[in-house]
Amino acid sequence: MRPDGGCCNHCDICIAIDNEAYGECFSVAPLSKSRIITIDAMRQFDHMLGLAVRKDHLKIGVIYDAECMG
Repeated sequence: MRPDGGCCNHCDICIAIDNEAYGECFSVAPLSKSRIITIDAMRQFDHMLGLAVRKDHLKIGVIYDAECMG
């Protein structure tokens, strides 16, 4: 990954993330009509990030439109 958080598009992990094929990348976004990220959505997001992962894998969490957290 680049220092600004973007994908480098050179390493295997970045290529998999760009192709939406990386199994340890989780995201949360506002609901379409309300534009609010609910507490339940954040709890689920937190739960997914907290699950165990292999030592050689990274977990990535992305919060889209974080200002919409309610």
